[in-house]
Amino acid sequence: MPTKNIPKDDMKKLESLYEQSIKLEKDNKLDKADKKWDEFYKILDKYFDENAIMINLEDLSF
Repeated sequence: MPTKNIPKDDMKKLESLYEQSIKLEKDNKLDKADKKWDEFYKILDKYFDENAIMINLEDLSF
């Protein structure tokens, strides 16, 4: 994964936000899901490798 090490606390937050986002999408609450995704990426962005273009979410082992 082209990211720096993500601390456990942030991984827990990412996992929770990911799960909430997916659930909201399944419940067709897309506006709320978008807000959760924004929170998710706000945390994740600080760990992106500046040379990486994109990461695969499946590589995040929750």
